[in-house]
This record gives sequence, structure tokens and C-alpha cells, in this order.
Amino acid sequence: MNTTQKIARNAAIFATIITALMLYFVPDMVWWGYIVTWLFFAVMWHSSGIKRASRENLANLRDR
Repeated sequence: MNTTQKIARNAAIFATIITALMLYFVPDMVWWGYIVTWLFFAVMWHSSGIKRASRENLANLRDR
């Protein structure tokens, strides 16, 4: 599993947990509200993971 796949997996897990918590605490939200929230957190988590992976790759290049 490469870095991008790990980031995508972690984003999906995080968004699923957030959606489940929202479903528990805000049960009367419209159905598309959960989808929008899921997409928002997935994109946010993915972009932060890409930045982190880029920094790690740059650090690895400097170590060579």
C-alpha cells in the first residue's frame, strides 16, 4: 500500500467516524448533509496528508 492509498484510507475512516458521530448527535439532519460533511472531512484530511507526505519525501531526499 503506497502513501496515497494510506492517506485515502485514513480519510475514509475519519469521515466515517465523524458521520457516525453526527448521526448520533444530530439525527434530524437532511441526508445530503451527511454526504457534504463526509466529503468536506475527506478532502481536508487528504490534503493535509498530501502535505505531510510531501514534507516527508523532501526530508528523505535531503538525507540521501
